Amino acid sequence: MKKATPNKGVKRLRQYMKKNDKNQNEISYMVDTNPQHLCRILAGRYRPSLELAVKFQELCSIPPKAWITDVD
Repeated sequence: MKKATPNKGVKRLRQYMKKNDKNQNEISYMVDTNPQHLCRILAGRYRPSLELAVKFQELCSIPPKAWITDVD
């Protein structure tokens, strides 16, 4: 089974979590999503919905297009 390659959205969210000392449960609460869903997003298995991508933008300035492509 091929391992998923994290996109820029995942990389930037992980940086935000590390910089702000936040764990997956805290982030999932802040953006109102299930912790298991966030885990799948961070693993690269799922991409966030547009609604969730907007919440990530409001929380940590990750533009929604970062979840779709490899552009900043």
